[in-house]
Amino acid sequence: NMDFAQLGSIAREAAVGGSNRQFLRLAIPERKGSLVDALAEFPAGISIINLQYGRVDSADQFPLLGLSGQPEDYLELQRVLSERNVSWEKVDASDLLRFRVINYDATLFRYPLFVEIEFPERPGAFLEFMNRVREISSLCYFNYASTGERVGRALVGMDFDSSADRTSGIELVKSLERGCIRAAREIGPELQAGILGRSTS
Repeated sequence: NMDFAQLGSIAREAAVGGSNRQFLRLAIPERKGSLVDALAEFPAGISIINLQYGRVDSADQFPLLGLSGQPEDYLELQRVLSERNVSWEKVDASDLLRFRVINYDATLFRYPLFVEIEFPERPGAFLEFMNRVREISSLCYFNYASTGERVGRALVGMDFDSSADRTSGIELVKSLERGCIRAAREIGPELQAGILGRSTS
């Protein structure tokens, strides 16, 4: 049984175009907006096709990025990362990708908000979204993999300093619909409790 929605996954598993893909693990400082700042420096020819990140108890955080680009784009990226003193390693064959293992410490989350976001598969869409919410939130979790569709879907965890900021964050995310994102849905209490390792009772 086959439908068009499965073609992207099949191409990904078959490594179609794999010669132009790289998977990197970065080391970035634990501070608000550090991931957005790092991604903003990426060459324009590189697209993000995978992002796995969870906040851990460490001075540095370690997002795992899947990238698509040309050899010259990767040379430029290495130059930029070197200039910014960003440590990185290639993890092309990592089972972390195959099984989508995301390490995180939920006890570090203060007032988390988890939303399922749909955004247009175009360069800069994710960065535009994060730049809009970075003033009141920090990223604590992100799980995204491109499927080759025109719409990207990601489970995003944002953390806030207060319950009031969290409420403002919900309103801000909803206001971005039909703009830099297509849709956003806050996940239900049972799923959020599962992510946080907390009881719903």
